[in-house]
Amino acid sequence: NDLSGSIPASLSLLTSLTTLILSENALKGTIPPSLSVLTALTDLNLGDNDLSGSIPASLSLLTSLTALILSENALQGTIPSSLSKLTALRELGFYFNHLKGTIPSSLSELTSLTFLRLYDNDLTGTMPSSIGRWKSIEHYSVSRNNLSGTIPSEFSNWSNIKAAYFENTDLN
Repeated sequence: NDLSGSIPASLSLLTSLTTLILSENALKGTIPPSLSVLTALTDLNLGDNDLSGSIPASLSLLTSLTALILSENALQGTIPSSLSKLTALRELGFYFNHLKGTIPSSLSELTSLTFLRLYDNDLTGTMPSSIGRWKSIEHYSVSRNNLSGTIPSEFSNWSNIKAAYFENTDLN
């Protein structure tokens, strides 16, 4: 739709909203923390814009979310460990941003997760072995980050995995 400008904080008045897809526009600015009052949301997709700033930890209040897509933006900072409260989440996409820090081990609480896409960021550290507890994961991509160490043996527990991408990392 070629929407431009910032995401209006007034969207938080739409308290019955279940799906908010603003992807593939020209939105700028930060993600309004006020979106966290939209507790009926099951699908939040703000991907492919020019959003900046950090991922608001307040998004962890959206406990009905099954999909959280913030990919292809200019987001910085770390992945909030509080996102582990989104236990209904099946899809998490933060690829093509400028996220730093480690992959929070608390994400292992997202036991319904089927798609995790964190590629093309500046993530560092090792792969948390606790993520090996995921039983539903089908697609996992952490390519083109600055991860190091070994791929934990717990990943062999992923009986539903269809694709796992680790290229251009220092994982072995």
